[in-house]
Amino acid sequence: MVDECVDGYDMDVSEYLNDLSIRDLLQRVTDDPIVRSLPEFAWFTAELAGIDERFRAVLADGPMVRPGEHRWWRRSLPAVGQEDFVRDAKERYRVELRLVG
Repeated sequence: MVDECVDGYDMDVSEYLNDLSIRDLLQRVTDDPIVRSLPEFAWFTAELAGIDERFRAVLADGPMVRPGEHRWWRRSLPAVGQEDFVRDAKERYRVELRLVG
């Protein structure tokens, strides 16, 4: 999904939010005390941190559409997108994204 956002997300905002539900699930996994005790936990969180770093960079220039949201990945939208995403973001949030493609 991060790669899709770098290139310009090509579906509508509903699909984007649905795709973000995977990150919600990953957070629940990392917060689980049983998972934290597993030997693979350090590897898993390091991998997730790398992905998160790339996604934070994607969102850094994008408009904040949910400032009160506690999950950082749901506060903003990517600054660029394909036609459907750009159009839907404008209709839903009244924000202008840069059109790519």
